[in-house]
Amino acid sequence: MYEVLNELNDIVYIADLHTYELLFLNDAGKQFFQIDNDAPSNKCYAVLQGRDAPCPFCTNSKLSVDSVYEWEYTNPLTNHYYLLRDKLIHWADGRLVRMEIALDITKQITRLHEIEKMAELESFLLDSIKLLHRDRDIQRNIEDLLGEAGRFLQADRMFILEFNEQQQRLVPLYEWCNTGISSGREVLSEIPAEVFQKWRTYFHKNDFTYSTDTSELQKTGSSESAVFKKLGITNLLSVPLMQGNGAVIGVFGAENVRFHSTPQNMKLLFKTFAFFVTSMFLRQKYESEMTTRSFSDDLTGLQNRNKFMQDMQVLQREQTRSVGIAFADMNGLKQINDHHGHDAGDAVLKKAAGRFLSLFRKHNLYRIGGDEFVIVCPEIPQHVFAQKIAALMDTAGCESGHSFALGWQWFEQVSDINTHLKDTDALMYRNKQAYYDGARAAE
Repeated sequence: MYEVLNELNDIVYIADLHTYELLFLNDAGKQFFQIDNDAPSNKCYAVLQGRDAPCPFCTNSKLSVDSVYEWEYTNPLTNHYYLLRDKLIHWADGRLVRMEIALDITKQITRLHEIEKMAELESFLLDSIKLLHRDRDIQRNIEDLLGEAGRFLQADRMFILEFNEQQQRLVPLYEWCNTGISSGREVLSEIPAEVFQKWRTYFHKNDFTYSTDTSELQKTGSSESAVFKKLGITNLLSVPLMQGNGAVIGVFGAENVRFHSTPQNMKLLFKTFAFFVTSMFLRQKYESEMTTRSFSDDLTGLQNRNKFMQDMQVLQREQTRSVGIAFADMNGLKQINDHHGHDAGDAVLKKAAGRFLSLFRKHNLYRIGGDEFVIVCPEIPQHVFAQKIAALMDTAGCESGHSFALGWQWFEQVSDINTHLKDTDALMYRNKQAYYDGARAAE
């Protein structure tokens, strides 16, 4: 029998039921546990389990001669997973003894766990993608994604950083911190230029970073190690955010992750995150630029009629306490365009816009038509508004050689903004009519 058992690749041992003396261990077992053939016999629980007393999970009481008892167990000495088959047999002297055959199923179990982890990751990814596309509030969706990802990965921090090429620094756009973890925004905002350059170059060449132990890096004393030390980073997972042309615009990452899976699974997770986050990030920037352009006058850079209409609705809704309103219309712009060309007319409009900007803030100024401007200043004291208008009227036409008609009023309380606008606009047109009447009389 011994010859047959020694030919098996599986571990087989025989032990006394009462004294736990290890009576036999086949060659596969001796090799695995590094047992010398000449070594004295010992207790099965000491040799096979590293214990100094019988195992509390010992199956001796469940065994019989007629049947096999089957169970599974992870051995703490070997960290291997076994399918165990135990039964009673008669020893040479006639006593009943325990025989166990241990089939090492670690690879199968590990693969099964990987499949389970992969299924878990895939389910989480699907939920994350749905979250990102939940509605049009991109900022809130990305912030919620970081929170969900941080909790799922059991991380200390989740972050999205932008590479600011002009300022040569990292800009923390989004951050999530676990309970009891402080923000790392300030540290990341102040990293030296040399670290910025190094990280930018690194992420241009590497599509995924899985650093499971940063302790060696922290011992180097470099600027980069100082950043890791300040943030308390022991492991780091990160992936670059890349545009379609391959340019790296930022980094998506996690610090001190406690969720365990294979590097391949984590890479898949983070690269998928990066794809969708980059898409949402670029969409956010595009929509922001489109909003700015839709509310901005291309020629003068002032706010346009769209923004004017929106802001007036807000003023009416909020019932602002006071407001100063002025309408200005360039005199003679048509003649300038007819005699000197539209480029000359555009230059006059730009100079007028520049003069308005020298006295008023940009968010108070609108170009709502070809030659018509509006100034709206909520919550401005009457004397301050009057002084600014006086300064504007004193210099009207000094720089460009062309004047503008102006009508203005200050209202202590906004009751009906549309009525206030119409009344002020009417004052401007009376001023403009007076200008043209004077011009005709001069002819």
